[in-house]
Amino acid sequence: MQMAKADDDDHERARRAVETEQVRPLAEILAKVRPSLPGRIIGTEFEEDDGRYIYEFKVISPNGRLRELHVDATSGEILSEEDD
Repeated sequence: MQMAKADDDDHERARRAVETEQVRPLAEILAKVRPSLPGRIIGTEFEEDDGRYIYEFKVISPNGRLRELHVDATSGEILSEEDD
């Protein structure tokens, strides 16, 4: 159950940040970065890092590799990509 609590917290923090226009809605960010995400998104997290809001996407590439992408939740800029 601990995982569900963390997911609920992510969702609530993201909702508040969208309502106060600190970040763009997830659907809008996804529409912007989807062409750059090779493969299937299997998970999303919402984080704050040094005052910057970030969407973290876990993506399985077409060749089966698990990748993690960090995307600025305000601009949609891909900040980093790494193997997970």
